[in-house]
Amino acid sequence: MERAALTRRGRKIHIDRFEMITPRVRISRDVAVLTCRFDSHGSEGSMPWNATGIYQKRPEAWKIIHTHWLLQTKDRSGASG
Repeated sequence: MERAALTRRGRKIHIDRFEMITPRVRISRDVAVLTCRFDSHGSEGSMPWNATGIYQKRPEAWKIIHTHWLLQTKDRSGASG
């Protein structure tokens, strides 16, 4: 996908490409939850994330009302050390 820039501790992180892996959407009336694994590739190297987005249906369109990102590390995967 396309290049993006994020700010991390006062400096920019450049993302050259990313992949949204196994996206799942659950809808209940006027609220939707998107969960996925997100792999970014850029100035910080390859970084695997778990991402969640909460959307609310408004008269004009679906709007994102909350996001949560969790950077996956080797320690979180159960690896020892």
